[in-house]
Amino acid sequence: MAEIEESENGNLTLDRNQVFAMLTARGVASHKAGLYADAFAEYQEAQDNIRLNGSVVSHPRTAEAVPNPYLGIRDKAFSRLESLHKTGTKPPPGLWT
Repeated sequence: MAEIEESENGNLTLDRNQVFAMLTARGVASHKAGLYADAFAEYQEAQDNIRLNGSVVSHPRTAEAVPNPYLGIRDKAFSRLESLHKTGTKPPPGLWT
């Protein structure tokens, strides 16, 4: 079983290689497992950033309040995960808990 680590903000996380290993162990083709693992890691990183910094952040040069750029990254990664689900690539039990 993959070792689960705690991120900076206290959430439990799996890295890309752990997700890939979990998927291939369940018989998912390596190319689909790679796509899923990449999207999941991207989603997880973006979600951690949003939890840590909020949905609205300060622009680094102007200090103006702007939407966190990780919102778009998270949403695109989730869309890719949804597309993979529709093609039959299902996450292993416990991945989304």
